[in-house]
Amino acid sequence: MRFEKGPDHDLVRCEVCGSPNMLHIRAVRVNQLGDTVSIGPAGIEHFDDTTKTHARGSIVEIDFWCEAGHQFTAAFQFHKGQVLHEVRDLPRLPGLGPNEFLWEGELPRE
Repeated sequence: MRFEKGPDHDLVRCEVCGSPNMLHIRAVRVNQLGDTVSIGPAGIEHFDDTTKTHARGSIVEIDFWCEAGHQFTAAFQFHKGQVLHEVRDLPRLPGLGPNEFLWEGELPRE
């Protein structure tokens, strides 16, 4: 992940265009050996699928989207006292509406 230094905190930059000003968190997932909780535009979802687990330890994934249409996932995997980090690009988006990312407060409901 790329960051830009700010006076009080660092800003996460888009992995594609580098902008620190147009980036939003779309969803967060925590996978503990196939037992996964996802928090995103649809609310809180729980999945239990140990057959698709490819990791030995927990995985935390954060999906970001940029107002320029870019999106990527930052993944953190924990295993034996180490934290591994990976950034994966996702397909470009044509444009998202306000109900397609996490809000700073309560999630919008339809």
